Amino acid sequence: MEKTDAQLILEVLRGNLSSFEAIVKRYQKSIWRHAFRILKDPMAADDATQETFIRAFKHLNDFKRQKSLKPWLYKIATNFCLDYLRKNSRLTSLESQIPFLPSEEPS
Repeated sequence: MEKTDAQLILEVLRGNLSSFEAIVKRYQKSIWRHAFRILKDPMAADDATQETFIRAFKHLNDFKRQKSLKPWLYKIATNFCLDYLRKNSRLTSLESQIPFLPSEEPS
């Protein structure tokens, strides 16, 4: 019988890291698809997925066990994606403000 999210979380909090691996396997594909829908970039979706699980692991103690794990993971992923888009739009904006500089190579 497959363990529930609540059971896996309790095991992780008790030090069983393989239970976190089971959580990652359970949700990795759906988190990646969610991130890809937002970011439209497979490499950025990879980064978002990895960062989602890193953040989830770091803050697992804060997770309210009476709530569902999947929406919590989606919220973490969404927040990362929105931050990513904000940072990249600022970078793009800054790049467009840099004046064209001629090459230093002789013509």
